[in-house]
Amino acid sequence: MIPDIVHRATYRHPPELVWRAVATKEGLDAWMMVNDFGEAAVGHRFQFRDRPRPFWNGICDCEVVEADAPRRFALRWGI
Repeated sequence: MIPDIVHRATYRHPPELVWRAVATKEGLDAWMMVNDFGEAAVGHRFQFRDRPRPFWNGICDCEVVEADAPRRFALRWGI
């Protein structure tokens, strides 16, 4: 079994600004990948999409596992 990867970060910006960057479709589009993210709610499933590569079809299925605006946001990838 692959262990979880946890990334914790502290930013010198208001939590609401950081939340918009990591927990909205537009924010994730800007710094991550094109996606069909709908809402920051536990259980919400969505996909990141990128160009296919020989080792990957370009689609990453994800699920929101924690959403406590504007303080905590966690995703599960490759579900």
